[in-house]
Amino acid sequence: MTGTHRGRLHVGRGAPAAPVCLLVLLLPSPGCTTQDSASLVAPCCGERFQECTIRMDEYECVQRRGGGQDPNLAVAVAISGGGHRAGNFAAGVLLGLEAMRRPGRGNANALREVDYLSTVSGGGLAAAAYIASLHDYIAAGGSAEGYSLAAALGEGGGRAPTGPPQAADPLLRGHLQYNYVNDIIRGALTVATLGSWHRGDFLENSFDDHVLGGQWRRRSGAADASLRLRDVFVPRGSGRAVRLPYWVANATTYENAAIFPFAPDHLKLHKVCGYTHRLVKVRDRDGDPNRFAYDAPLALGLAASGTFPVAIPAISLDSSMDPNNPYLHLLDGGLADMFGVMTAVRMLRQDPAGRKVLIVVDAYKGPLTPFSNCEHSPAMLTTAARVATGFLDAWRTRHREVIRALCAADGAAPIEPAFLSFDDLLDCKDCRALEPFGFSAEDARRLALGGLGPGLKPTPFNLARDVWTWYGLSGTEQKLLLAVGRFVVNRKADQIRKAMSWARAGEGQGQ
Repeated sequence: MTGTHRGRLHVGRGAPAAPVCLLVLLLPSPGCTTQDSASLVAPCCGERFQECTIRMDEYECVQRRGGGQDPNLAVAVAISGGGHRAGNFAAGVLLGLEAMRRPGRGNANALREVDYLSTVSGGGLAAAAYIASLHDYIAAGGSAEGYSLAAALGEGGGRAPTGPPQAADPLLRGHLQYNYVNDIIRGALTVATLGSWHRGDFLENSFDDHVLGGQWRRRSGAADASLRLRDVFVPRGSGRAVRLPYWVANATTYENAAIFPFAPDHLKLHKVCGYTHRLVKVRDRDGDPNRFAYDAPLALGLAASGTFPVAIPAISLDSSMDPNNPYLHLLDGGLADMFGVMTAVRMLRQDPAGRKVLIVVDAYKGPLTPFSNCEHSPAMLTTAARVATGFLDAWRTRHREVIRALCAADGAAPIEPAFLSFDDLLDCKDCRALEPFGFSAEDARRLALGGLGPGLKPTPFNLARDVWTWYGLSGTEQKLLLAVGRFVVNRKADQIRKAMSWARAGEGQGQ
């Protein structure tokens, strides 16, 4: 994200000047967001006017994937928002899980045990990179056992441990630091924007091209280069094999601020019958809501989940449920649940496995303590701005207590939570601890020269929290965040192994 932190201008790779960014991002968006309040039509899969849970009985059980994973162990990874900071930290966590081997099971690792990914905002970029590269590898004739995320991100010599060469977009790692804001600005400056397109549509197009691999597949001759919900979710009774973990990018509905898991069952529940994909309006013209829901592109959900409030307009869908209110506007998923944990817990609760684990990946960088160095009450405008963001910080101050309560047994198998965040770096005073994970002393020096705040030392904790929340990132910042993610998993390895009931806890990860 282009912006300032602690007095220095931070511009992502290839970003335009800040004034131009500001001018474009403040351009008015077309359309309105009003509601005919006399109409009380609403989806209901439980108590009326309450948030609807994702329904996993719509899909084949993910435990049937095979590939050496344990069908009696259900693992969900919930990933917070935070732009490229969250996406790359979470990608480092996934790399760390892949490096965590299961004793006595050959090439089995903790990443292969992940059945569900529930993400909000920028955290979805890590899931997108993983799902897209795993999909392409399997489509090229590879197997789940042979896949390597490290190889897909250029960290494993370019080949998977077994099977064919890693068949995935060779620029995947770069897409995790790609400056998506540039694509939004280029689109917003075109005359076409004066019509039916807006900045959210250009973000969807850019996600589809890059982190989800559409551009690479198009150049490889694919007839339909976009990944669809049907590539991830398998309808129950379809006879198709489940090949991928189920990934849900969570958005927030504009009118009632409910969580909207971008999955086929929710699209059908809300009778979604139109959307914009690759700058083309798509409508359900043959009246088949089931086909239409499964044909929805993954990029649409990722964009809806990642529309920075105000800067990027909501993603708008057409709905046939309420003729008086025929549109559904979706905002950044972090507004309803900044960690994606509600959907993760709801999916785990419906899984038949006897052992359940929730890994929460938290890329938070907001205020940590309650005190101020200003004697006077904050100004009116400052307070107004604080009110607009304070709920995110409030969620964070109590999230572990809330998540533990959600995970407690209620007649079903209990869920074991594990928390991975920058907090785990607090007692790490030297960046040399990150060297085994690909971040050198020279990298640390380069980032420190950028300028930390007064009195802040270039520790892993301070450097990680100094990365701005935006869709743009330098190569050195990416190396830091990937290393931090792997380091935190390594530090929490015993806890994760215990939660998974893996024997011989305490073994190294085989780095």
